[in-house]
Amino acid sequence: MEITGSHFELLIILFVMMLLVAVKPRLLTPWKILKKRADQQFYQPKNSDAPPPILTGILRTLMAVLAVTGIVSLLRQTPEVILTRPQAAAAIGSYDKPVEFVFNVPVDMRKIGVHNTAVMQGTWEKVNYLPFLPIGRIIRFIPTGTSLPGTTAMFYLSNISKPLSPKPGGEFLLEALTPELPVVISVSPSDGAMDIALDTGIEFILDKPGDPALEWSAQIEPSVLYNLTFKDGRTVRISFPERLQSGTFYQVSLITVPAVYDFATGETSGYGDKTLVSAAGFTTLKAPYILSIQPQGTTVAPDSRITVTFQEPMDESSVVSGFTLSPPSPGVSGWNDDSTVYSYTTSPLNRNTTYTVRLKKGIRTKNGGELGADAEYRFKTIGAAGIADTVPRHQSQNIPADSEIRISFDQEVDRPAAESRFSITPTVRGSISWSGSTMIFKPSVPLPFSSPVTFRISSGVPAALGTPSDREYAFTFSTGPEEFVLPVLNLKQQESFTCNIAAARILLKYRGIDINETDLKGKIGMSGSRGNGNPHKGYTADYGTYWEPIQSVLNQFRPTRVYRDFPLGSLTDEVRRGNPVLVWGQNGWSDPHEISWTSTDGTPIYAINGMHSYVVKGYRGTVSNPTHIITSDPWRGDTVLTTADFLDRWKYLNRTALILD
Repeated sequence: MEITGSHFELLIILFVMMLLVAVKPRLLTPWKILKKRADQQFYQPKNSDAPPPILTGILRTLMAVLAVTGIVSLLRQTPEVILTRPQAAAAIGSYDKPVEFVFNVPVDMRKIGVHNTAVMQGTWEKVNYLPFLPIGRIIRFIPTGTSLPGTTAMFYLSNISKPLSPKPGGEFLLEALTPELPVVISVSPSDGAMDIALDTGIEFILDKPGDPALEWSAQIEPSVLYNLTFKDGRTVRISFPERLQSGTFYQVSLITVPAVYDFATGETSGYGDKTLVSAAGFTTLKAPYILSIQPQGTTVAPDSRITVTFQEPMDESSVVSGFTLSPPSPGVSGWNDDSTVYSYTTSPLNRNTTYTVRLKKGIRTKNGGELGADAEYRFKTIGAAGIADTVPRHQSQNIPADSEIRISFDQEVDRPAAESRFSITPTVRGSISWSGSTMIFKPSVPLPFSSPVTFRISSGVPAALGTPSDREYAFTFSTGPEEFVLPVLNLKQQESFTCNIAAARILLKYRGIDINETDLKGKIGMSGSRGNGNPHKGYTADYGTYWEPIQSVLNQFRPTRVYRDFPLGSLTDEVRRGNPVLVWGQNGWSDPHEISWTSTDGTPIYAINGMHSYVVKGYRGTVSNPTHIITSDPWRGDTVLTTADFLDRWKYLNRTALILD
C-alpha cells in the first residue's frame, strides 16, 4: 500500500478516529443508533451504550493498521516538487497571484530554505496543515512589487526533508519569467479603417489588466491633443478634445514605460525602456470634393503655406470667396494649372496659435457640384520651447554617480542659450554636447553618492521656430551608493555543476579570449564523479572543479595567480586595479553541509554541498571597507551580495581566489 501526499489529510482523520475509539468507545454513534433500534424491537442488553467488545477491537485494529501502514509508507517516500505554478520557463501570469510549489508528500517546513533572486521582490509563505504542526505540502512566493517585464527570476528551495528525518534534504530550482507586458488583442476603430467620424476616439483592448507601475502615453501623427484613460482595467481609451480633421490619416502609437514599483510604499525605484505596445491608423471622413488640407498638427512652422487639394477642377472664384482663415492673416491666393490645388500664402503666422481653415457651403466644382456644408480644418503653429523627456527620469533612484544627464527639447533651440540656462545641484563641473535637440551633460567627476540631485533649465530658452520657453523645468533623481564595477560580461553555465568552468570562461572573455565551455571542459579533463573523483585533478561529475586543473589550463593562455586565505581588502584592490577575481565558495542557497569523500586514488577530498564559483567584478563602498560585493555569477547572473554574505560563502573553501593577468 502506498500513501501519497494527496491522501495525507484522510490519514490524519483515520488516526484521529482511532484515538477517539481507543479513548471513548461511546463515540461510535452509528453503532449506538443501530443498536438502539434493535433493542427496541427484540431485547434490552445490560449495557445499552457500549458496542460488543469484539467490534470495538476490530475497529481499533483496522484503524491502527491503516494509520501505521500509511505513516510508514509516507516516511519512506522521497519528498519532491511535483507541481509549480507557473511551470518552468513559463511567464508568471500576474502579480496578484503567487508562485506556488506543491510537494508529493508532506515535508518539514522548519527545515526548508527559500531563496529568490533580486529580480523579483516578495515574501514566502509556508502552508502548514495546522498552526502548531510545521508540516505541509505547499509553499508560496507572494510578490510585493513589480519587476521589469520578461526578466528571468529564480526561486530555489533547499533542504526539502521528510518530517523527523535527520538527513539533509533535496533541492529544487524554478526559473520563470516575470510578467510580460500586456498585449493588444483588438483595436477600435481597426487598423486601416476609413471614413471615421471626426469626433471619434480610439480604444486598445489588452489581453490582461495593466500593472499599476506601467506609465502609458500615445504618439499621434499628425500631432493632436489627446486624453488617455483606462476603462475596466483592460481598455486604453484615447480621446480627442477637439474634432479631428476631415480626410486625414492618423497614426496612433500606444507606448508604455515599465517600472519597478513597491505595492506597500507606492515608490518607484527604476524604469525600463519605452516600449511600443501597438499602433493603428485610420482615415477620417472626407468632406465632399476635398481630398486634403495642409498643414496639419500642432507644431506647424509660422512660414507654412496653406494648400487645399480637391477631387476635381473647381470654380476658382467660389473657392476664393468661400475660403476663410481665423484668426485672419493677410495672404495671396494661387492655383495650379488644372484648378485642383488652391494655395494661400500668408505673411508669417503667429506662433503658438490655433488657426481654423473654413471652406463655406456652396463652393462649386466646374461641373456644377456644390459643397453641401461648411468644412473646417485646424492646425496649431509651433509654440514655446519645452522639454519632452529626460534621462534620468524625474524621481528615479539608485542612478550611478557617473551617469550622463540627457535633456530632450521638443524642438530645435538655441544651443548656447540652453547651455547657459542649465544648472545642477549640488554643483559639479562637466562638459555639454548635443545630439539633435538633446543636450547631454557629462560630469567630469562623479556626483555625490546616495544623494538627491536636481537639474534645471530656466525659462527663456530661444527656439529656432517657436517662442522661447516660458517656464523653468526642474527634475530630481537620487544617486546610488559609491560603486566600482569592471565591464565583465556574464556567461551562463551550460550544464549543472560547471560553474567553475563557466567562471573561468568569464575571466578569459574579459581578457579577449573566447573559448566555449565544452572545449574548456575537455582541456580540464575528467576525474570521476561525486563520491569517488578528485576535483583537484579534473572535472568531477555532479560536483565541479577546484583551482589546480583550472589554473593549469588558463596558464596556457595567460599567467595566473592563485591565493588561499586571500584577504578581502586584497581582493577589492585587485578589482580596483582592473583584475576580476574568480573565487571558490558555497552558493548560499543549498544547505552547506560537508560531503567529503576519499577518491579512488586514495586522496581525501574535502567537499561542501553547494560548492560554487563566480567572478568578483566590483564592489560598493571603499576598497578598504566595502559594503557589498558585485559578482558575475554563471548560475544566477550579475548579483550583489552584502559583504557579510559574501564572506560567509567564501569561507568554506578557505577564501580561495584565482586571477588571470
